[in-house]
Amino acid sequence: VLKLTVLETKLLTLHSVLQDAEQKQFFNPEVKQWLDELYDVVSTAEDLFDEIGYSYLQCKVENTQSLHDFEYNSEMAIICLKLQALAEQ
Repeated sequence: VLKLTVLETKLLTLHSVLQDAEQKQFFNPEVKQWLDELYDVVSTAEDLFDEIGYSYLQCKVENTQSLHDFEYNSEMAIICLKLQALAEQ
């Protein structure tokens, strides 16, 4: 849960500069590249959230525990690192 909160915070932080960057991308190719990288990472995060949600529902229906928790934590850590790197650019 903590990693989800960290990931959400990083996404919200980047969202605050996103509108400005979307305008600047037309005049600055470096900003466009940064946005492309950001969209890739955000897309990966959205896919992971979908997987976690599906896994949660599946476990709830089957009354079992997820075996993917470690994998999800690892993927979230990678996404957080990528978002942090993008935020620092």
